[in-house]
Amino acid sequence: MMLVSMNHAVLFKQKTEYITHIAREVWAYVFQNTMSKVVTEHGDKYNLTVNVFDWISVLSNEDMAGKAYNDKIHLYLTFVCGMLRGELMVLGLDCRVEPRRENDGYVFAITISKAP
Repeated sequence: MMLVSMNHAVLFKQKTEYITHIAREVWAYVFQNTMSKVVTEHGDKYNLTVNVFDWISVLSNEDMAGKAYNDKIHLYLTFVCGMLRGELMVLGLDCRVEPRRENDGYVFAITISKAP
């Protein structure tokens, strides 16, 4: 099942609308929860914050420590970054997505590439 398609791209007039669609609709469908915050920084940079991320919370209940735990979280976050990037690419936006851990949750920093 494809969550977004090029047909959706016709509906959006600005990059912010693409990001909002991904943050509200697609994220809720895939992860069964909502984004905590979506912030625009300097035009082509967006921060999507998730305070409660059950996908990662499950890992903290497992008996893992140190490097093994961090490696496992990194794999999960990398998958999510790839999913976000893929969905934006389907809509015609080339971008870079980087995860980071903050006190209040996880942030996925999206940087939209300039058109050549």
